[in-house]
Amino acid sequence: MGLISSSIWALYLPTLRVEAHLNGDLLAGVFVTFGLLIFTRAVRFGKIRDWIGFGLLFGMAVLSRSSTLLVALTLLGVCGVSLWFFKKRLMLGGFKELSVASIVLVLTISPWVIRNQIVFHQPIFGTTLVGYNLYRHNVIVASEVFPHYVGSDEATREITALVERVPELRTPIDEADVDRIFRREALKLIRAHFGEYIELSLYRFIPLWFNIGVLDQYGKGMLFLDYLVVVQQAVLLLAFLFALWKGGWLLRLLASGVPVFIMSYMAVDSQLRYMVPLMPLVVVISVLGLDQILPHRSAIPES
Repeated sequence: MGLISSSIWALYLPTLRVEAHLNGDLLAGVFVTFGLLIFTRAVRFGKIRDWIGFGLLFGMAVLSRSSTLLVALTLLGVCGVSLWFFKKRLMLGGFKELSVASIVLVLTISPWVIRNQIVFHQPIFGTTLVGYNLYRHNVIVASEVFPHYVGSDEATREITALVERVPELRTPIDEADVDRIFRREALKLIRAHFGEYIELSLYRFIPLWFNIGVLDQYGKGMLFLDYLVVVQQAVLLLAFLFALWKGGWLLRLLASGVPVFIMSYMAVDSQLRYMVPLMPLVVVISVLGLDQILPHRSAIPES
């Protein structure tokens, strides 16, 4: 199964585009993959060194792509709840090990937190572009338009209109204050059109998982490769869900961060490249699901 998973990842089509641009998605994917490997060892054997490794690797993942913090917190949270109710049956470690992992995670990302405090005099959750993206991709809830990915041309018009309407954006302010204003204006729109926002957020699963509708907004049509990506993603999604249905506690624990990660992007902005940090995990779990179709003993771990 390991060889099959590696082969599928080597042929994973969306990374062909990501590799052409310098960004933190692939690097975050490397840290998340090794972090989850160490996490599996930590859960199975409860050794403190593995929990330290988990905290360190996920700390590096967060420094590469801040959204991976949600995955780390989900895993730690699920482990904490499991320990509280099912300690003897599910895990050899304890709250001490979880505390150590959390401390190592915090220490690893602390230079980023300290830097933001020094530069902006306030903590920054995510990046200073979260407010911009929250406004850009949700401003359409106030219009009677079909949910869609907001491309650069449409975004330019909407942001220009906002700048003309909000005097603060025409004064010398730092990026943290700009982010605060964008968040404020976005939340006003979301509260006023909450039903439309929920509809738009649900729609965003389509561009997040399949990248459908993203290229169109940049004046590019889908090529044959893009249709192959849709097919590949559809197969992985079905196999992933099948594996969760058939799998045991450990597999579901490993997968628990995936829906949290997905929903965080669906709430703001989504396109397929954002899924790259977690796709190695999705591939592994999907292969375990596909393995159930083969006529031999299950490879899905039950504990």
